[in-house]
Amino acid sequence: MSTANKIGSLVSCFYVFLWGPLVALIFFVSGCSLHPSGFSYTGNTDIRIKIKRVAVFGFRKVQSGEKGRSSLCLIPDNTHMSNIVPDYAVRNMNASLIDLLVQQKRYVLIMPQRVNRIYCDELKKNHGVFALQVLQKVGTLLDADAVLIGYIYRWKEREGSALAAAEPASVGLDLFLIRPDNGVVVWKARFDKTQQSLTENLLDVGTFFKSKGRWLSARELAMIGLKKMVVHMP
Repeated sequence: MSTANKIGSLVSCFYVFLWGPLVALIFFVSGCSLHPSGFSYTGNTDIRIKIKRVAVFGFRKVQSGEKGRSSLCLIPDNTHMSNIVPDYAVRNMNASLIDLLVQQKRYVLIMPQRVNRIYCDELKKNHGVFALQVLQKVGTLLDADAVLIGYIYRWKEREGSALAAAEPASVGLDLFLIRPDNGVVVWKARFDKTQQSLTENLLDVGTFFKSKGRWLSARELAMIGLKKMVVHMP
């Protein structure tokens, strides 16, 4: 183990030792019913809806002012967005999304390359049609039970090091499952998170332990949310 890794391990142990008793007290007081900070999801509970074959459109970046007929943006107007979402963030999160879905072994996946190719072809053929309607048509052509589309609307990198950050990482992600036959959103999830220290948010013990007392990068923070999203998919 390198010297840097040893120092990191010692710091993590120190944080756990220092905050362990306080965290235990928090769990006791709250009845152990803490909700993961920054994460929420809603879904259609209709047991007749069976989702097996999923067309994965994947994540796309959404930036301030992106709305309108040609837009696939489904997120609320009052969402706090970044001015710039880097392309590498979209690529990395799409790769991670596919990896997690494959590991789940719950769905027959139609990969993003195929879905996006057909979407672009259909969008050219259907000029002036709402982009969401085109996406529904793609799902129908691929005989999918649902189309999975995501948005990255905020991606702010940490300023500083893992041990001393001047500004924490901040990310915002949405995922939607859409029925191709009627365009109904049957499930959606959101992870909207700016990392805080335990002293700033005593109830956010989940992120504290996952980070081992460190300040996370934007991708590390986003992966906490993405894993929760995939686990809670119907």
